[in-house]
Amino acid sequence: YLQYFDGVEVLSSLDPGKRAVTLLFVKSKDPAVLADMLLSVPYAAIAVNKMYILDGDVINEGTLDEDVAKMALKKLASLRRRLDQCDDSNDIVVRVQAFPPKIRSRLIAAMDSKWNEEQLVGVDISPTGFTHTLSVVQIETPKEYITGDANENGSITHLFGLVSALPTDAVTTHDRRRFHEDYSSEESGKDESISRAYYKLQEALTRYSSEPSPLTFRQSLEGSVALDCGAAPGGWTKYLIDEIKCSAVFSIDPGSLDTAVENLGGVEHMKSTIENAIPILAERGVKVNLWVSDMCLHAATDQVDWLLRANDAGVLSQNTFFVLTLKCNIGHSQSSFDKQVEKEVARLKGIADALQTLHLFSNRSGERTIMGRIS
Repeated sequence: YLQYFDGVEVLSSLDPGKRAVTLLFVKSKDPAVLADMLLSVPYAAIAVNKMYILDGDVINEGTLDEDVAKMALKKLASLRRRLDQCDDSNDIVVRVQAFPPKIRSRLIAAMDSKWNEEQLVGVDISPTGFTHTLSVVQIETPKEYITGDANENGSITHLFGLVSALPTDAVTTHDRRRFHEDYSSEESGKDESISRAYYKLQEALTRYSSEPSPLTFRQSLEGSVALDCGAAPGGWTKYLIDEIKCSAVFSIDPGSLDTAVENLGGVEHMKSTIENAIPILAERGVKVNLWVSDMCLHAATDQVDWLLRANDAGVLSQNTFFVLTLKCNIGHSQSSFDKQVEKEVARLKGIADALQTLHLFSNRSGERTIMGRIS
C-alpha cells in the first residue's frame, strides 16, 4: 500500500520478537500526509498501531534513566530556545510516546527527576492538549546477531524525534478499536458493506507481489473485462470500475446491487447464480480476463470449482488474473482450514502460475485470499 505514494520509501522492518508487532521504518517527505493516508484506509488504520516520527538523533548503548532522559530533555530545551528566538513564548505541551510502551512511564519519571525549570520555562508533559510529540524508540539486538563488542544482553539503541503534533495524533487506541469493530461488523449497513468490500479488493491487489512494481501490475489490469462472483451489494464491482478502470464488469449475484453501483457505466448485473451465468456467458462469447470472487459458498472447494468450470467453458481468456476468497466453514479448526487452503492451491497449480495466498488485514480469521493467473 505504501509503495503507491509519492515521497514514501519503505526502508526496512524489524520484528522485536517479544511482541506480536513489527516496526516498519519508512522515509517520508511529509509525515503529516503519510499519517493521514494511513488513517484514511480502513485496513491500514487497523494494521498501524502507532506512528513514531524520528529526526535522526540516536544513542547507542545508553541507559534509559540517564542518557536517554538527558537527550529527551536536551531536545525540549532546544525547542524552547528556537521558539524564544522567534518571539514565540507560547507554552509547549509535549506528549511522550515510546516503544516498547512499557518504558514510557520510566522515561517520564527519569525526565522529571532531571527537569531544569530555567531551561524549560513554559514546557510541560501531558497526554492531552499537547502541541508537540516526543518519540523514543528502543531497539534491542540479541547478542547472537552482533559482530564485535556487545554486552552480555546484546545491543540497545534509542532513536528520537520531536515534532509538532499532527491532527491524526488525536486518534486514540479506543477510537482505533471502535473503528476496527465497525469495519469488521456483520451488522453494518449496505453502504458500510460496500466500503468494506471495496477496500478488501484494494488491499488484495495492492499486496499481490508482482514485478516490476505494484502500481505497474495494477495498471496492467486496466481495461479488463471482469467478472465479479457474489457481487451484491457491489463493493468489488465498484472498485473494478472506479480504480481498475475495467471496460466491463459482469456482476453475478441473485441479490440486489446498490443502485449507485448498478448505474455505473460498464456494469451488467446478472441476477442469477454463477452456475446459471457461466453457460449464458459462454453462449454470448464473453471472454473474461479478470475474475474475482468473494462468494459465500457451502464448501471451500467450490471457489476453485467455479473458476475451473468457467475455464472449461471457455469464458476465461488466456492469462486471466483471479482473486478468490476461501472461507472456513463453521466447526473447522484453524489448522484443518489451512490444510484445505493448501489443497486448493495445489489444485490450481496445474492451470495457474504466480500463485499467492494471503491472510489480508481485511480478511476475517477464517478467510484466506488466493491470487494468480491462468497459464
